Amino acid sequence: MNIACSEDFSPHPQKTTEVVTTNKDVRSKGFSPYKQIAKILHRIHGSTSRQWNLEDQTVGRKVWYAYSDRAIRSERHYHTTLNYIHYNPVKHGWSDSPYHWSCSSVHWYLEQQGRDFLRDAWVRYPIKDYGKEWDDVGKGEQALLKRELQTGRAGGIDDAR
Repeated sequence: MNIACSEDFSPHPQKTTEVVTTNKDVRSKGFSPYKQIAKILHRIHGSTSRQWNLEDQTVGRKVWYAYSDRAIRSERHYHTTLNYIHYNPVKHGWSDSPYHWSCSSVHWYLEQQGRDFLRDAWVRYPIKDYGKEWDDVGKGEQALLKRELQTGRAGGIDDAR
């Protein structure tokens, strides 16, 4: 699986956090951002999942099949989600540390908030079973699971190298 990303990736979580945590209504007459986002993600997911499955010879494997547009409900939900996102490349065997995944917002948080912030969030807001239903093994996912088991699962946010 080839996943590319621009090295100058610079998310703007401060703006996203404000909208998400304050639950601001960004709709206007005739426009629903959630419907628009869902349509865009559906198109992206359909084409990329098909391509990756062909590359991995795992046609039928589900990739990105549990999209959720649920708003962040609390500080705990926000930080747990952030930990889940940052740890996901490690969980799936794409990286041995969140810090080694170049396309991650963990770099922004490290630069802007510091390592202590990330470590504290990792300890205070553990992932536990967060996303379990999203990542359950289904038809065609055995190759991904096998690769994940072969590479092993490295430590979490606290495992900076």
